[in-house]
Amino acid sequence: MIDDPPVDPAALSPDSLVTATVREELTRFARHRYARRTWRACVALFGATVAIMLFGSVAQRLGPVDTTLSLRPAALGDTRVNVPPLGALGLDTHDGPLQLNVTVDQVRPDDVRQLFSNPRLLDSLEGDVTRGVKHGLIHLAIKTALVALAGSILLTWLVYRRFRDIAVGVAVTISALLATAVFARVTWRDHALATPTYTGLLALAPAAIGNVEDLQTNFTQYGQELSKIVTNVSKLYDVTSALPKAPSDLTIRVLFVSDIHDNTAAFDVIKSVVTQFGVAAVVDAGDMSDHGFDIENELYAPIRSLPVPYVFVRGNHDSASTEAALRAMPNVVVLDDSVKTVAGLRMAGSGDPMFTPDQTTPMTAEEQATALTQQGERLAAAYGATPDRPPGADLVVVHEPPAATPLFGRVPLVLAGHTHQRREEMHDGTEFLVQGSTGGAGLRGLEHTTPTPLDLSVLYFDPTTKKLVAYDNLELGGLGLTSVDIQRHAVAATELHIPGTPLPTPPTAPPASPAPTPSTSESPVTQSPFSGLPSGSAAGSPTASADPPPTNRPTRRAAALP
Repeated sequence: MIDDPPVDPAALSPDSLVTATVREELTRFARHRYARRTWRACVALFGATVAIMLFGSVAQRLGPVDTTLSLRPAALGDTRVNVPPLGALGLDTHDGPLQLNVTVDQVRPDDVRQLFSNPRLLDSLEGDVTRGVKHGLIHLAIKTALVALAGSILLTWLVYRRFRDIAVGVAVTISALLATAVFARVTWRDHALATPTYTGLLALAPAAIGNVEDLQTNFTQYGQELSKIVTNVSKLYDVTSALPKAPSDLTIRVLFVSDIHDNTAAFDVIKSVVTQFGVAAVVDAGDMSDHGFDIENELYAPIRSLPVPYVFVRGNHDSASTEAALRAMPNVVVLDDSVKTVAGLRMAGSGDPMFTPDQTTPMTAEEQATALTQQGERLAAAYGATPDRPPGADLVVVHEPPAATPLFGRVPLVLAGHTHQRREEMHDGTEFLVQGSTGGAGLRGLEHTTPTPLDLSVLYFDPTTKKLVAYDNLELGGLGLTSVDIQRHAVAATELHIPGTPLPTPPTAPPASPAPTPSTSESPVTQSPFSGLPSGSAAGSPTASADPPPTNRPTRRAAALP
C-alpha cells in the first residue's frame, strides 16, 4: 500500500490546514477495523428502521372500534392517538427512539347495536378492550422485531454479501431492540395519561372530553360513558336508514339544513335523507363552521360525495376561508348577492354580513341590526316583487332572521337559520321558515342535560308554479335519545301583499239562496295538495284524490329503535 505524500503545513492557509487535517484523520479512522464495524452497524440499523417504517404496524380490534397500532422512529418517543379527522392526542408516556401510534380507523355500528341490545356484552366491554390492547401490543412487538431483523439482514446482504457481516448486523439489531424496550420501560410515566396534548380540532374542545385528571381515577366510569356515546351514534344511523322512501313523482324536493357547526354526523343524516326522500338539492342557511379556522375545512369533505347540488350561504361563524373551501367543491353552489337556478328553482341569497369569531372589529347591537336590515333590503330590491313586476326568485336564503323582514311580501319563500330554534310564520304572503340546528348545535349541544336534536326539513315545490306546497320537519334525537319525529305541514296558496300597496278587496258574497233539499247523492271530492307526496313520510298522510283537504295541523311519526 502506498501512503499519501505528507502535507506541508507551511504551504496551506489556516482553513485549508484544518480541512486537510480532518480528512487525514477520517482516512486513518476508516482504515481501522472498528470503523468497518461501525459502518456495518449503521447499515444494519438503517435497514431495520426502514423495515419498521414500512411494515411495523398491526390491525387490532378494541371492542367495537377498529384501530391500527404502529411504531415509528422518534427522538422523543411518546404515544400518539390519532382520531381522524378531528386531530390527535399526544401522551408523554416514554422516551425515544420509537413512538407508539394508535389510529382509530372506524367504529362498527353493527357491533355497537349488539352491545346495546345485550347488556351482558356491554358489561364485558372493558375487559374486551383491555385484552385487545395487550394482544395488540404483543403482536406489534413480535412483528416489529421480525421485520426489523428482516430489513437488517436484507440490506446487509446487499451491501457486504458476507455471512459474517450479516451475523454482526443481526446482533446489532437485536441489541438495539432490547435496549429500546428496556429504555422505554425505565422511562415510562404513568402520570402522562393525565396531561395529554391536543392537536387539530381536538385542541378546540378538550372540555368535551371532561376533566382529564378524572379520566385516570374514574377510568371505568368513562369507559361506560364512551360506550354509551358510541351506541347513541349508531342509533342515529339506525333512525335515518329507517326513514320512509319517497316514490317518484313530479314534486320538486329540496332538503333544508342549517347550523351544522362542524358536526360530521350531520352529513351521514343528510346523505340518508337525500336518498330516502329523492331530494333534488340541499339548501344550507349557513354556520357550517364553528370558528372559521382553515383546519375545520377538512370536516366538510363528505359534501363532495352527495349526489345532488349543495346550495350554501355564509353564516356568522363561517369565514371567507370556509366559503372558499366549499366553493371549490364541484357540487356546491354559493349564493352571495346572486341568484342561481338549481333543481328548476330560482334561488337567491347572500352571506351573513358579520363574522362574529373575529373580535378585532366588534360591532354594536345597533350596527348589527342595521347591517342585517341592509342585507334584506338589498336582496328585496334585486329579487323582490313590485307592483309592476313579479318576484325574481322562488326562494331567498339568509342566515339571520332579521335579514328576512324586508323580504316579506316581496318573495314567496324565505329560509333562515342561526337561532337553533325552528319557526314557521306567514307574513304578507311570504312563507318564512327558520331551521333549527342540523348539527345539534355542534359541541354546544352537549352542554345541556338534554342534547340538542338534529333538525332538517324536506320542502315540496309545485313543478309548474314553483310554489311551496308542503314540507316535512324531521327531528332526530341527539345523543342519548332514540327517536325520530316527522311533522307534515300543508302550505295554503296565498298571494304576495307587497308593502305599501292596498290590500286586495275581498269578493262580494253572492245573495243567499234557499237551502237545498237534502238528497242521497254523494258530495264532490276535493283534490288533495298532498297527492304525489311520499305516502310513508308521516303516519296518516293523505295520498289519494279521494282524501279530504289537508289542514295546517301537523301529523307526527315517532320511530323508536330497539
